[in-house]
Amino acid sequence: MRKKWKQITALLLAMALLSSCGLENKLNNDAMGNNAGTNGTSAGAPADGDSSAAAGFSVAYELPDMQPGVLVSRSGYPGNGRKTVIFRGEKLPGHYEIIDRTEKTVIFTGDLQDVVYNALTEEYNGYGDFSELTTEGEYEIRCDYIGYSYPFTIEKGGLSGKLAEGINELKGPEALADDGIEEACRTLSLLLLSYELYGGVYTQDEDTEEAFFAVLRTYIEWLYGKLDSRSGAVLADSEPEDTRTGTVGQEMGGIDYEKTAYISAVLAKFSYSYQKTDSAYATVCLQAADKAWKAVSSKDDMPPALLFYAAGELYRATGQKKYARVQEEAAEKLPETVDNGAQTFGTFTYASTKRKIDVELCGKLLMVLLNRAEEIAACAKDMPYGIGSSITTEEHMQVWWEGVLIASCNYVITNNEYGTLTENYAGYFEGINEEAESLLYRTDEETAAYLLLLSEMASREL
Repeated sequence: MRKKWKQITALLLAMALLSSCGLENKLNNDAMGNNAGTNGTSAGAPADGDSSAAAGFSVAYELPDMQPGVLVSRSGYPGNGRKTVIFRGEKLPGHYEIIDRTEKTVIFTGDLQDVVYNALTEEYNGYGDFSELTTEGEYEIRCDYIGYSYPFTIEKGGLSGKLAEGINELKGPEALADDGIEEACRTLSLLLLSYELYGGVYTQDEDTEEAFFAVLRTYIEWLYGKLDSRSGAVLADSEPEDTRTGTVGQEMGGIDYEKTAYISAVLAKFSYSYQKTDSAYATVCLQAADKAWKAVSSKDDMPPALLFYAAGELYRATGQKKYARVQEEAAEKLPETVDNGAQTFGTFTYASTKRKIDVELCGKLLMVLLNRAEEIAACAKDMPYGIGSSITTEEHMQVWWEGVLIASCNYVITNNEYGTLTENYAGYFEGINEEAESLLYRTDEETAAYLLLLSEMASREL
């Protein structure tokens, strides 16, 4: 699959040069610096906030009245991974100390970096990097003026532990409402996209892969149960069937076409990834996907993104040209904006299939995603937490989706900036945020997004 990605990347580079979109800078991996961090706006900084004036620590340390000014990952850090801390306050010191909570001793001293005044938050921001500290244990960070961080741990090894924990935190479809079909489909699509792009992080441990697919099967069986046995479709709540004849069809208005198309896409996507594990089960899923597709394919006003996604998954799984024709016809109707769902999933499927595709069309579709990724990266340079937006202005899932897009695009045009952004998004939800709290594991859709970020980060350890 990497060979095809290289061909597409070459096309994207040519398109970028013609359109002056700046993607040529992203494709030059080694020339990029890790600048997607905690940069703010330095213009107009008050004179009394100059953090360079602090040369050391005072004797007394004060805990902040409200929220900590020292932000760390509440879920801990992997021993051999990147470790950062963010500082915020009206006045910042020049240095910080890391204390071993067991031994009660200072075991690391670091300097604050990239300290700037941020007009958005009306405070100073800076960050520290303590990646060289790899010893397992429980720690806290303290510094002058803004006090202590919450306690945090450093765990042995890489990100495999966090990945396994995230899989175990998936609650399954029983946590959804009866009408949670679309949320279930997005959750499954995110999990499967993670597996398709960064499968090596799942397959390196048999127990992890088994647990991963066990959760996926619970979702698949739940969605399968939503399909009517005769029509193969999701029935609308109102007038599900003609009680006199027992028939269901378009003329009756008894089918929920959009939910049916989404399930068709997800069943086909699952069958593609699961065929080597259990070919018989994968075949049953593919047959159900095809039956659901037949229930919606004749609908005239279907959203093109859903047709694009479902037809693309069926084409990849079967190789039948009838699906390819619908997929490419739907692709021509897609908007040049990024959605948080079918269009994005369908684009990555189209780009990763081993079947024959229109490479130029593929490049155009990917450019929509990459241009949005560029916008996010540009915004992150002015944000205190090194990400493109904030939970104070956007819904949580919208912020998660930004991280998903960055982590997925980093598979296409691997570079340091997108890698750092992915880490920043993960860290943001782990506790380096406005609330200084872990925002993980609230819903399975969010957990699936987190697992995609972790899988991208863990893939660099392989």
